[in-house]
Amino acid sequence: MQATEILGQQNLIQKFEKNIADNRVPHAQIFHGSALTETLPLALYYSYLLLNKDERVLRLDHPDVHFSFPVNTTKEIKKNPLCKDFISHWRSLIQTSSYFSLKDWSETIGVENKSLKIGVYQAQEIFASLKLKSFEGAYKVMIIWGADLINVQAANKLLKLVEEPPQKTALILCTNKLDSILKTIRSRCQLVHLSTPAPEIIRDKLINEGVEPKNAFSSALQSEGSLSIARGLSERLDEIHPFETAFVDW
Repeated sequence: MQATEILGQQNLIQKFEKNIADNRVPHAQIFHGSALTETLPLALYYSYLLLNKDERVLRLDHPDVHFSFPVNTTKEIKKNPLCKDFISHWRSLIQTSSYFSLKDWSETIGVENKSLKIGVYQAQEIFASLKLKSFEGAYKVMIIWGADLINVQAANKLLKLVEEPPQKTALILCTNKLDSILKTIRSRCQLVHLSTPAPEIIRDKLINEGVEPKNAFSSALQSEGSLSIARGLSERLDEIHPFETAFVDW
């Protein structure tokens, strides 16, 4: 992953690089975007910068980078679901594309119509991961994706972690619903507002992925800055247009 692959966030990346070089690394940050889809690629790239551009971060096998994300029970995991139960699905989805939505994630793990959440069991996982010593002697990073889905019980547990983090720990909370995060947690985190990618940026990304230029531009305009939404729109347009052509020919 190159910095240029992070859609519309070049100014933030430059700021991150300067802060890390100046040894000004906040212990807890909230990455807030207009779409949740856009937050994870930036969180991964920030972790990559923080850990000395170690390629293992981007390969998702660095021992000091941890993830927490919303889950629920499935046909396979019938009780007390943990993030570790779904980590292979998580890595597989990111390797396909780190720009994915909550709906994409829900479908990937097969929770059917159940709502996703980060609960007490996931909070305990977070504590356990960050209690471990850093394998490399540098920072330990915890990316919490979908942080607005942390329930009240888990949020109260995590508040202590935000207030008194272990040394050289970087917490990154990713959300598109800032007001849904417990106010006492928000007040103790540095807020990072992501720019909404311009339609032209999303259009060019879709074209690079093989979408017809006309469909790419139309989808980008309606996407509200979300690559995941734009992809879904372009797929529907690709399905519609052959039928339109066939009808005209008939």
